[in-house]
Amino acid sequence: MNKHIFCLIFCLIFSACLKDKTSNETTKRFRPTKHTPGLHGVTYIKKDRHYDGVVQIDCLFFDKNGNLILNFSEDRCHLIPQKGLVFAGSRRTLSLKGLYSKLVWEKPLHGHHDIHIDSQKKNILAVARRPYKIKNQTIWNDGVEVFDLDGKQIYSWYTQDHRNEIQKLIDTFDVNATSYINDDNLHVGIKINSAAFIENSPYQKYSNEFKNGNIVISLNQLSLLIILDPKTNQIVWHYKFSDQPGRGVHSVRQMKNGNFLFFENRARFQELPIGDKSMPQISSLDPITKRVVWTYPRDTTNTFLSIDGCTVFEAPNGNFIISYETNFSVVEITPDGEIVWEWFPPPMNGKKFEVYGVNFISHDDFQLFLKNAKKY
Repeated sequence: MNKHIFCLIFCLIFSACLKDKTSNETTKRFRPTKHTPGLHGVTYIKKDRHYDGVVQIDCLFFDKNGNLILNFSEDRCHLIPQKGLVFAGSRRTLSLKGLYSKLVWEKPLHGHHDIHIDSQKKNILAVARRPYKIKNQTIWNDGVEVFDLDGKQIYSWYTQDHRNEIQKLIDTFDVNATSYINDDNLHVGIKINSAAFIENSPYQKYSNEFKNGNIVISLNQLSLLIILDPKTNQIVWHYKFSDQPGRGVHSVRQMKNGNFLFFENRARFQELPIGDKSMPQISSLDPITKRVVWTYPRDTTNTFLSIDGCTVFEAPNGNFIISYETNFSVVEITPDGEIVWEWFPPPMNGKKFEVYGVNFISHDDFQLFLKNAKKY
C-alpha cells in the first residue's frame, strides 16, 4: 500500500515538474505582435530578462511602461550625462543644450540620420551633408564630422573628396550612378546613413584597422561598410554586401565582442530597382573573417519588413533593442531571438508613431543628466 502511495506521489510531482517546464517553454515569444489600429502601450514584458532602462526614440524619452518623461522638438539627439543633449538635424545646426533647452553652443551643420558619442563622452561624431559642385550640377555631399564637447571641430571627411578611393572598392557599378533626388529636390551623391566610433575592440590586438578612434561607416546605397582611420585619412577596411547597389544598412555599431551589428534593410531608392528581394534582417558581422555570424529573425516565415528605416542597438545586458518602423513598435530580444519586451508608442499629434532611432539609457546616466543639465 505504501509503495503504491509513494509511486502515486512521485508521478504527481514528476507531472507537475514536466508541466512547469512545458509552461515556461511555451511562454517564450519569438514573433512580434502585428500592429492594429488603436494598439499602443507595452504589450509584453519578461521582467527577469528585460533591460530596465529609459527608452529614447529620436528626442523623446519614455520609461519602461511607455510613459513620456521628456520631450524635445528636435528630430535627432544624443544624451551626454555630464553635459546635456547634443542635437543635430532639421535645424541644420549641431548644438549642445541643457535640460531647459538653454543653448550652450551651436555650430552650422546639416546633420542627418546618425549621431554618436564615444564611451568616454569626449567626442561627438555626426553624419552630415553639404553642397558640392560636380559637372555644373549641385549635389548633396555626405560625410562625417567630429567635434569635442566644446563644439570645436576635430575632423571631417566627405565622400565626394574620396570617390576615386571608394570606386576602387566597387567594381560592378559606378558609385556616382547611385545618386537620388531627396526632399530638397537635389541629388544626393554617395549617401551615408550611419557612423560610429570603434572603441576597445577585442580585434585591435590582431589589426590596427580596429584601433580606438577609427570610424565605421555605412555607405548604404553602395551596399558597403568601410572603416576610416582619421589619423591617416584613409579607408583601411571594407565589406561589400552585394555586387548590386541598394542593399541598405542602418545603425551600424560595434558590439562588445568587436563584431559589427546592423539592420540590413535591402533598402529601396527612387531611381534604383529593388535589388536583393530577400527578407530584411538584423545581422552581426565578424570583421576579421567577414562572415555574418548571427541573424534575426532566423525563421523565414517570421516577417520583419522594413524598406528604408529601423535601427538596432546592443543593450548593456547583451539584449538587442529594435525599432520596427513598418510595425510602429519597439521590441527587445535576447541573443537567441526571444522577445522579452514589446511596446507600441502612443500616437503623436493624432498620427501613428513612425519609430526610427531608438536606444536604451541606464537609469544612472539619466539621473546624472537630470542633475547636471539643470545648470543650463
